[in-house]
Amino acid sequence: MSGGDVFMGKKIELKIKESPPEPLKVTLKSLIEERGLSKKAVVDMLKDVITQTLKDVYGDGDYTVDFDEEKEEFRAFVRKLIVKEVKDPKREISIEEIKKIDPSAEVGDEALEEIDLKNLGRRGAQRAKTLLELKLFGAIEESIYEAFSAKKGKLVTGMVKKIEYDRIRKSKVVYVDLGRNAVGILPPEEMLPQDVRLREGDSIKAVIKDVRKYEGKFVRTEIILSRADVKFVEEIIRKNVSEVEQGIVKIKNIARKPGVRTKILVYSDDPNIDPVGTCVGVRGIRIRNIVQELGGERLDIVPWTQDLQRLITNALGIQKVSAMMLRRREGDEKEAIVVVPDDELSVAIGRGGVNVRLASELIGIKINVRSESEREKFREMLPEFFKNLGIGEKQAQIMWDSGFRTIEDIAMAPFEKIREVPGITEAEARSIWQEARRIYFEKLKEEEKIKGVEKSKLIQSAESKKEEHKLSDNKPEDIQEQ
Repeated sequence: MSGGDVFMGKKIELKIKESPPEPLKVTLKSLIEERGLSKKAVVDMLKDVITQTLKDVYGDGDYTVDFDEEKEEFRAFVRKLIVKEVKDPKREISIEEIKKIDPSAEVGDEALEEIDLKNLGRRGAQRAKTLLELKLFGAIEESIYEAFSAKKGKLVTGMVKKIEYDRIRKSKVVYVDLGRNAVGILPPEEMLPQDVRLREGDSIKAVIKDVRKYEGKFVRTEIILSRADVKFVEEIIRKNVSEVEQGIVKIKNIARKPGVRTKILVYSDDPNIDPVGTCVGVRGIRIRNIVQELGGERLDIVPWTQDLQRLITNALGIQKVSAMMLRRREGDEKEAIVVVPDDELSVAIGRGGVNVRLASELIGIKINVRSESEREKFREMLPEFFKNLGIGEKQAQIMWDSGFRTIEDIAMAPFEKIREVPGITEAEARSIWQEARRIYFEKLKEEEKIKGVEKSKLIQSAESKKEEHKLSDNKPEDIQEQ
């Protein structure tokens, strides 16, 4: 009979040993309180340890371990089949012996012979301790994984435990004690520039970016922390602005260069709520606290609006815009050409282009900022280049930004490319294209006459294309890319 056999008869409990069962209360209590494990996990773990220890001490047998919830005691038994003649003493017991204890017993019944856990001896105690340590390590790691997986993206506070070189990452890593046997890892790419000043024992806040479990001989949990992620800013704001936590003020988007500058797009469904003022707080106390927790990182609170031009101005954080042109680039991507007064240019662009780059990222539109001086220079260039094509300033700006910056660029481009330029109608595109080709080819002919040579292959090709165009003037859809 194996341990998996099913007993068909009744169960008879035989308390062969007179000494009481070992309670293990101290172990149970300490594991629950000190190691942060659930009672069920500890009970199941100790049952497995006791069962395995019994096998190691007494040999193979069909052992079972029960837990008395009321007394918080473990009791161990070996199950045996009642038979007429015993062939396997570890799994069988004679009916003759059982009749002395329970006259009602019958062959085929199951006997549960209790084992005194205190009789496991020194060898059993050492074996149980070793097994418990192994299972305890795995249980703790599993508990940590489950607990912190549910906290992804949430803010945690810990203490810097140590800072040392990581051979795998080939850089210094900050290890953060998160309590309850959990240690978080703050890798260099998730740190702020000022985190180089961290020392052991420092209190630190971070968000849980990822939780990874590695299974092998031993289970290992890795908790990745971040202070560079946009989630870190969001959680710091939630902590300091109750209206954000309650959903009264909502964060629409965040754009960030860690340690330098962050832009936050906010709004509220309640017209009576000022989302920016709410985040800033009375006399700026809230935003000061937030900036302090971010280590001095600059923070821009941007109010969201459906007016795109107003939104772009808000995102750039400037007072005045001289002109703005919105156009579509390839696909559905939008671009804004923003002209600002000369004294606002440095503010709009920001040091190293950070301000305009974050503004673009915040609202999802590429922003190109130009000064009034640049605009005037362009106006001066306009007569020299576009005047003969009959193009106004706005059209010229669009053509220029689309890469058409010489007569040759336009003349030698396929008509379809001109027609695809945003903000220009098909009729305008055809007029510009035809006039550019006329001017360009006339210029080539003059150059050839001066040189006194035969027509070049380029002119022949150009004239051939011109004839093809004449034949297809009434069918613009038939014009092919050249």
